[in-house]
Amino acid sequence: MAMAKVFAIDTGFGSVKWARRENKEVIKGSFLSIVIPFETAAENKIGTDLNKLNHIKTSKGVMLCGKNIHNYTMQSGDGKTLSEDYPMTVEYEALVKGALLEGKVNNVETLVLGLPVSLLKYAPKLKEKFTGLMQIGNSSHKIDNVMVLPQPVGSYIQFEHTHSQLFKEIHEMSACVLFVDVGFGTTDWITVAGENILPRRAGGMHIAVGEMLKFVAQRIRRDYGGDVINDLEYIDEKIRNGRNMYHAANVIQHNKLKEYLADFSFVSVVESINQSIITTNDIKTIVLTGGGADYIEEALDKQFPSIQRVKLENNVFANVLGFLYAGERNG
Repeated sequence: MAMAKVFAIDTGFGSVKWARRENKEVIKGSFLSIVIPFETAAENKIGTDLNKLNHIKTSKGVMLCGKNIHNYTMQSGDGKTLSEDYPMTVEYEALVKGALLEGKVNNVETLVLGLPVSLLKYAPKLKEKFTGLMQIGNSSHKIDNVMVLPQPVGSYIQFEHTHSQLFKEIHEMSACVLFVDVGFGTTDWITVAGENILPRRAGGMHIAVGEMLKFVAQRIRRDYGGDVINDLEYIDEKIRNGRNMYHAANVIQHNKLKEYLADFSFVSVVESINQSIITTNDIKTIVLTGGGADYIEEALDKQFPSIQRVKLENNVFANVLGFLYAGERNG
């Protein structure tokens, strides 16, 4: 275990991303946002695999999480939590503590967390919960300070970091930037003028990649039968990588998966964005980020055809890297 001046965690509905510095180098990692009660795992008798997971003690018993969790969920189809009070759940607590273990830190000056725009009301409680001393597994951990940022703010800071010239040009012309973050459980957006977030032109919806993949899974089962598909990441991987999918003794062609995808629309999300940002007159650029960035592009193109769009590279880690830089600035 080590000390970190800043440790950043993006605890999404789909996956947990973390980042810190080791000397001057940024190191990062991720694991699925899946938490399994120890008793449930033990009943499934997966044996020594349990030793490869993080054991987190919570008010509801010991919870398991970590980068090897996928090996278990392939067998059980269990463990993913989607709820509107997500930051207050023991699952969220276990994932944050699991990230500290995965990142191998036990003393942190500033822990930076992110929340969907619609869940920022929980920020004070998260600061209280994770500040101070805590026991995680067999090790003691100390957090001096906790920052909680709106999810897309991470992308804003990452955009400034990776597109400094464009950022400067937008700032000089007093224009705004619209940041759209498409995650697993929520799609969030903020409008930024210079260094100021415009809260009346921000918002979020619980329509995102998870809903889209559930829709595709339902269509697959309707047409090909078989058991309920719990492993949504399996579908996501096939779609993203242009591969066929094997299901219930059938080979489903990638083009068929794309047909299902086309039937799911992000139009309602984009229409909500358009309404909440009030006007597009002052928006120079739309910055697209999050693991679902690829899926919303077509709907954005149709709604905002004349606005420049930038998709952040390595967009899955864009928020957490921005959180890291924000914590370093604050220090």
